[in-house]
Amino acid sequence: MCLPSSVYVHFIGNEYDCERLDRLIGKEFVGVDCEWRAFHGDGTNSIGAVAIIQISSDSDAFVIDLIALAESKVLDAVMCHIF
Repeated sequence: MCLPSSVYVHFIGNEYDCERLDRLIGKEFVGVDCEWRAFHGDGTNSIGAVAIIQISSDSDAFVIDLIALAESKVLDAVMCHIF
């Protein structure tokens, strides 16, 4: 898939990077997609944790490592402002 050259992709893997998510605050439309962590088991009653969340607007796309930021209060605060 090719994104328009006007869309900048950000990789968010630590709390310092989370500051860039401010670019989504106040956007009229925000798209969201999630990828789940692989897990072992027979598939019955197995739930995998979300590993990556992608959030994007018309100008920015963010790939957020939720495993690295699992306990981040900074990420929680920014996400509350966005949504």
